[in-house]
Amino acid sequence: VVQVLGVVDIVLVMNLVLMVIFVGYVNFVSKIHFHQSEDKPEWLDKLSYSGLKVQMMGSILAISSVRMLRAFFSLGSPDSLGAKDLIWLVSIYGAFVIALLCVAVTNKLQGHSE
Repeated sequence: VVQVLGVVDIVLVMNLVLMVIFVGYVNFVSKIHFHQSEDKPEWLDKLSYSGLKVQMMGSILAISSVRMLRAFFSLGSPDSLGAKDLIWLVSIYGAFVIALLCVAVTNKLQGHSE
């Protein structure tokens, strides 16, 4: 199970890197023309930097979820985290969730005002 979580973690990080590269290219260099291809990602046209912030924070939250699951699965092993470290881990995860919700609500309110 821990090995599967490692693969999921790597895939999420690569997804995050690709999002930043594509959105940065579209916003700073030029539009990507796909010639009516079905392979075009739908989020590419809709994602601005405010949307990218929410997507990035969501990816970071998913990556930290995988890391937290790894920590909980390794509780019985000798190299597991202590209770104090787990409390810090859950607290930081909660801070990520609250920050993501605040940014998402702010983007939603800015979208209604424009």
